[in-house]
Amino acid sequence: MTNDQIMKRSGILFFSLFFFAALTIPAYFLMLAGAKSTAMAGGEATILTDAPVRNIFSAPEGEDTEDGETPDGDANGQTQEDGSEEDDPFNGLLQPEESETASEEDPMDGLSEEDARDFNMPGLENMTESVEDPLITMLHTSFTLNKLAFFGGMALILVLYIVYYFTVLRKQFYALCVGGDRTELVGAMAPFLIFIIMEVIQIVMIPTYLTKRLASFEGLQWEVAYVIPAFFVLFTLVAVWKNTDVNRILYLDDEIPFRYAKFGKGEHSLIIIAGLATRTMEGAGIGLEKSYRIFKENYTVYVMDKKDEVPEDVTIEDLAEDIAKAMDKLGIKRADVYGVSQGGMIAQYLAINHPKKVRKLVLGVTASRVNETLENYINRCIILAKKGDFATINMESFELTYTDEKLKPMKPFLPLLAKMSVPKSNTRFIRLAKSILTLDIYEKLDQIKSTTFVYGAGKDKIATVAASEEIAEKLNCQKYIYRNLKHGAYDEAKDVNDRIYRFLEKP
Repeated sequence: MTNDQIMKRSGILFFSLFFFAALTIPAYFLMLAGAKSTAMAGGEATILTDAPVRNIFSAPEGEDTEDGETPDGDANGQTQEDGSEEDDPFNGLLQPEESETASEEDPMDGLSEEDARDFNMPGLENMTESVEDPLITMLHTSFTLNKLAFFGGMALILVLYIVYYFTVLRKQFYALCVGGDRTELVGAMAPFLIFIIMEVIQIVMIPTYLTKRLASFEGLQWEVAYVIPAFFVLFTLVAVWKNTDVNRILYLDDEIPFRYAKFGKGEHSLIIIAGLATRTMEGAGIGLEKSYRIFKENYTVYVMDKKDEVPEDVTIEDLAEDIAKAMDKLGIKRADVYGVSQGGMIAQYLAINHPKKVRKLVLGVTASRVNETLENYINRCIILAKKGDFATINMESFELTYTDEKLKPMKPFLPLLAKMSVPKSNTRFIRLAKSILTLDIYEKLDQIKSTTFVYGAGKDKIATVAASEEIAEKLNCQKYIYRNLKHGAYDEAKDVNDRIYRFLEKP
């Protein structure tokens, strides 16, 4: 990838990130508007900080009165002693022994405390009672934020982000993750760092402004508003790092992405070649890592796809050459190779044309030449694909790949899964399906020098069990047949990876 392409894709990524960061800001203020509406409809106000109280009848503390005297002293700031009675104009008016008589004649008798304050007169004992200044109280009063509106808004932002990540952001990072060592991931990180800065600004300013200054809710700390924006940053960092670590993109001799997954840190290399699929392997690396985790300890595993775009007349042998080029690009001189279905067909050509690259070979539910069952299946897939009916292709594939026991708990969801696996274009699938019809390597099988293990399925109605058995017979190699399984034995058989692992580890 050229520097211009890196800059272009970095720019696309930046504006994509900027758009989402900007999109979240109005959501915060929509929640604030909901808070105001709640308050106007009768919601209770919340005092965020205690309003200062003072005696509304006294001069401000520390200020002089009009005649130059302090409120409780003379002009020199000296206060009268508590025991002095000579200068007290009210001396003797209310004697302790007359308190009972005074209470009988109290004009405020029978009034509520609030009414009594309204009629306070200078000289009464409760004149100095401190009250809250209404203006100060109002300035320290905030709307109560409706909890449902707040968490509903946060949940909406979270859902939008997850959808945005899986539909846009992840693909942009993939486009910039080129090479086995993330050589151009720096181009992706630059706009991402800007995105983090924008999110930090949102974390520090917007939630604080909303929940600490303008809104609050009882029994809940305002810092909870930090959770969602902080989650954006943390989730993206972890997800991007993990996805760009497992899901990789390679460019062979053109600008067309060649996708593969890489996991494990073992000394030996294991290349797994995937079968025919309606969509590319983009984003599937984490699931593949889980499926083949048994190999992670002793192997560095590479799960190979095909190019995102393939020539119109592509053959199985051409696809094998792409695998050989990918090995050269990745610096893999020699590896164990495991091919499934169409991947097994590719693996056979690879082992014959590049014998030094293949140490041991595993062929699962595959064929070495086209038989009637395989031809009928591929032709039907091509006809349906030309009509754009990938939902039917996927539904029929489910039924031909897995047993009823496997599909029974999934049946309510199969129509949805079938529609989700529809590709953007049918061209790639049609060309890859047609390449299977070019398969004809049975007569060359004796050129394979690698130690080989073949397994098949007794109820395979795609490649057929006969195709697996004739490969094993021709190579005179180890084989195993899952008599009660269909074409999906590579996935449904619980011990298939154990068998492969033991075969590869055997001297």
